[in-house]
Amino acid sequence: MKKLLIAFLLLVAVSFCFSAQPTIYGYSGIFTAPTAEAIKPAGVVLIGSVSKDLNTAGGCVGLFPNWEVSASRVSNKTSHTLLNGKIVLLQEGIALPAIAVGVVDLTDEIGNSVYAVATKTISVARVATKTAGLPFGSPQVSVGISSGKVIDGVFAGFVVPISENSRLMGEYANKKVNFGLGMQVLPLVEIEVFSLEGNLSGAIYFKIGF
Repeated sequence: MKKLLIAFLLLVAVSFCFSAQPTIYGYSGIFTAPTAEAIKPAGVVLIGSVSKDLNTAGGCVGLFPNWEVSASRVSNKTSHTLLNGKIVLLQEGIALPAIAVGVVDLTDEIGNSVYAVATKTISVARVATKTAGLPFGSPQVSVGISSGKVIDGVFAGFVVPISENSRLMGEYANKKVNFGLGMQVLPLVEIEVFSLEGNLSGAIYFKIGF
């Protein structure tokens, strides 16, 4: 009984040690748009995604506080490996957003992208929804700008918890709107179903902590 309790507590601890989720390209964010979050130190996220025109497999590692590196094998008509890095310059505060900078495709396989992004949790919205009797949690909003091949121009996105284990997500990136639903199905496993440039897509990822 004691061993089972310890195992359960470890699973719960690991499942709550990640505030960030991966994109299909490995780095933390929404679907393709990055956020100003990073995988926690000694955390690892493995992800695979499938869509009509693009399949990816990769992962993200938290190296140090506020630093992450990631990689993704991107398959379309040809296959490329993207190596990415992100640094969180400012943690989110009561008034100020989190701010991060990063590079996608460091080795310039298909053309790298450099970006800056700010992310803020709107806590007052949670108070309003609770007052109205709605189950929604605090929405998180991100806005950024990028220059490059993988991500280019202004991008933005949101994540809204709709229960303890699920969330609604949407983004505007590369002049396209993507939206979908994410759900935790096991303590270490989450799935997403979403549109990607108008096509139905899906992703599954595993979270591991050390």
